[in-house]
Amino acid sequence: MLDAYDLFVEDQKRSGLTIPENRSLAGEPDKILRYLDRAVIQFLHDILQDVGEAAFDSVRGLFPEGNQLYPGAGFRDRNHIQIAVCNRKLILGLFYSPDYPPK
Repeated sequence: MLDAYDLFVEDQKRSGLTIPENRSLAGEPDKILRYLDRAVIQFLHDILQDVGEAAFDSVRGLFPEGNQLYPGAGFRDRNHIQIAVCNRKLILGLFYSPDYPPK
């Protein structure tokens, strides 16, 4: 992934484009707006397609956030799991939880 990031930065600079940044919402300690991460994954996906490699059908990212629940824990009081479905043919339906939208 580091290679993809380095190539992405090089490509952005060569093209005179800015490098996106992951950002926090106001008052949030964690950078939950993953603009840079999304751009690097999309860049890698595009490179693979350009050279005839199999494209990603989907990508999952796990972003631990918040505080440890107990000393030495891998669990945190907040986690952000993001799923990107790149191949729209794989989406069979969209389901909302009974309490959506939140009130």
